[in-house]
Amino acid sequence: MLGKPHIALFIGSAMAASAGHAFAIDSNLALESQAIGQDLLNPYDTASLLARDMNGDGVTDLLDATIDLDQDGYADSQRGGGPNDEAADQDILIAHKSDPLVFFGWYRTSQMTAPGWDIYRSSLDFATRGSNPADTKVILFTYNGDVDSLSGQADGVAVHQFLMRSGYNILEVHHQSAIETLRSSHYRDFDLAVYAWSYPRDASNIVESGIAYVGASAGQTDEMNIGTGDGTMHEFRDECYVINNSHVITDDYPLGLLTFEEGCWTDASKVAGEGIALVAADEAACDLMVKLSDYPLDIVRGSILEFTASANNGCTETLDFDEALLHVSGPASLTQTLYSGRAITMDPGDLLSKPLRLAVPGAAPRGDYNVMVEILRDGANVHSDEFDVSVF
Repeated sequence: MLGKPHIALFIGSAMAASAGHAFAIDSNLALESQAIGQDLLNPYDTASLLARDMNGDGVTDLLDATIDLDQDGYADSQRGGGPNDEAADQDILIAHKSDPLVFFGWYRTSQMTAPGWDIYRSSLDFATRGSNPADTKVILFTYNGDVDSLSGQADGVAVHQFLMRSGYNILEVHHQSAIETLRSSHYRDFDLAVYAWSYPRDASNIVESGIAYVGASAGQTDEMNIGTGDGTMHEFRDECYVINNSHVITDDYPLGLLTFEEGCWTDASKVAGEGIALVAADEAACDLMVKLSDYPLDIVRGSILEFTASANNGCTETLDFDEALLHVSGPASLTQTLYSGRAITMDPGDLLSKPLRLAVPGAAPRGDYNVMVEILRDGANVHSDEFDVSVF
């Protein structure tokens, strides 16, 4: 790592420098217990659906794999996502742990009501690290590449109008298929890419480019390394559940039921890889939660960033974790193991807390950083929390 910017980590008062690494870490870390908006037939009108044969093939819609119930231009068998799978996780909103990537499952934005647009705005803010919209150069992909209010597809028009009202600098608008053909080098002149459609076009070139990306296709979550790429739900609904509100996208919402003013067609995938599920179709089982506190909003290079990491068991059963990781992203990035070993058991009501200290080198690049701590069990994320800090 010689010649690269780095941050040194100090925990408590003990320090042990690891040869060849840019960190100093207490190897004996232990946490201590401290007790289509268009006129669409009501999808819930089962009697009408049972009697309707939209494509005239003699098979009623609820039994027909070639029908396009949500009128999005694709039959269910063409969506690449598959039918509802109640046995699988149905994660509607997934963010990358450290990269500026978000899957936003409420893809029929022309139908979307409050609080959907506020969550969309927060997703964009997370992906762009809170950059001023006027300074954010955007490339937009829609169903047909047309954002005219009369000839454009309604969902692409809705997203385009929202971006315009929010002050984003939209430089290019493309047909959805262009996401697969534009080379990653094309995106060097952009800060943010938005895919306002659900069809699973390959997003690898955008991900490779490293720019911020917010997409509405469950089939792209594997390319983003935040999900399996499978569609586990395709459903018209007005209710879902916030399962993680320690993330900047969802920190304004309490855990539990989240109700939209009206329903809209919604897709879901299954979180995987570096993804963090924030909103799901069903309420999450109770588990340990992480909370970061006592952190500053900005810090001078060459000083010590101090904050407190806590894990809490607010559930009714004994739970554990066996790994804790620190992630820092921004002008300089790192992932560091805080704890790994025998499972740490927490009884109901237990609180584990530890002060952490990050030494910011005098030569560290100035800019905005994101600091996140997550706990894991058997390699899978249990919970995480994060904060942003400016280094100057």
